[in-house]
Amino acid sequence: MALKKSIGLAVAGFPLFWTLQAFAADMQRDPISNFLLFTSSNSVEYQFNEIPAPHSGDPNILENQARGNFLVSKTPTDTWSVHQTVAEFQMNESPVIAQTSLAVPQSLWDIETGGAYQHHLGDRHDWGISTSVGSASDKPYNSIHEMIFRATGTYHIPSGEDNSWLFFLSYSNARHFANNIPFPGFAYVFHEPAYGLDGAIGLPFLAMSYRPTTRLTTRFSIFGPDNVSSEVSYLVWKPVQAYAGFDWGQQEWLRANRDDNSNRLFYDQKKWSLGLRFPVCRTVRLDLAGNYNFDRRFYENNRAVNSGVPEVDLNPGWGLQMRLSTRW
Repeated sequence: MALKKSIGLAVAGFPLFWTLQAFAADMQRDPISNFLLFTSSNSVEYQFNEIPAPHSGDPNILENQARGNFLVSKTPTDTWSVHQTVAEFQMNESPVIAQTSLAVPQSLWDIETGGAYQHHLGDRHDWGISTSVGSASDKPYNSIHEMIFRATGTYHIPSGEDNSWLFFLSYSNARHFANNIPFPGFAYVFHEPAYGLDGAIGLPFLAMSYRPTTRLTTRFSIFGPDNVSSEVSYLVWKPVQAYAGFDWGQQEWLRANRDDNSNRLFYDQKKWSLGLRFPVCRTVRLDLAGNYNFDRRFYENNRAVNSGVPEVDLNPGWGLQMRLSTRW
C-alpha cells in the first residue's frame, strides 16, 4: 500500500477505507469495510474455503466468493465507485435443527451490488454516501423478504497533523447487531509512525495495528459485540509473509418462505489459521492458509444472540483457504 499523501478518505497518508479493510481482511465477510462500503482504488478478489466433513453426519462445506471494487470517476473533488459481491456457501447435506425440524438449505447465496460517492473538501476532510442492494438467501431475489438493503453516510474531518474523526449514519437489514435501524457511530483514527501504531477507536468498532519491527506486524479488531479478528504476521523473507490468526464471526441469510420474515439464518464459527501470503506477479497476491474451525453452529432467529435458541452444532474440523487478489 503506497504511503503517499492524497485527497479523499485519507488518514495520515493512506486511504481510510484500506486502513480499516486491512484490519479486517481475514474476517469472514470483512465486516468493517463492508459496513462503510467505500473504496479508493480498483480491486478484485476471489476466495475459496473448504471444510471437509470431520465426522459422519457432518456436512462438507465449500465456499466461493468473488468481490470487485471499481472506480468509475475520480477528480480532486469527487469520487464515484461501484462494488459487486457474489458468494456461494454450499454443503453436501442439510443439517437439521432438531427443536424446529428446520433443514438448513444446502446452497446459500449472497449477491450484492452497490455504489458510492465521496466529495473531497481537503486533506482528511470529506463527506460521502454509499448504498447497496442484493439478496442473501437459498433462493436469491425470491421476494422482497429475501432482499438486503444498506446505506451509509459519512463525514470525515482532520484532527491535528495526522489524525482524523469519522462520523457516520448507517442502515442495514443484514447487520448482526442493531439490525434494521439507522445506526449512528464515530471513530477516532490515528497514525503514529514513530511507534508503528495505527488505529481506529470508536463505535461500533475498534481496530488496531502495531508494527514493532519491519518484519513483525500484529493487528486486532472488533466489530459489534461478537465479530473478532486478530493476527500476528512475520516477513519470513521478502516478499513472503507468514501469519497466525484467530477469527470469530457470523454469516447470515434470509431463508425463503420462512414463517417469520424478521428471522435470519446464521452460521456462527470460530477459527484458528496458519498461512502464507506472497505475490505471484506484480499486482496479484496469493494467500494460502490451513485453519481449525470450532464452535460451529446454525440457528435461525431475529437477532444474532449467542445462546438460548434452537440450533444444530457441527463438529470441529480442519479446513483450507485460498485468496487471490489484485489492486490497482
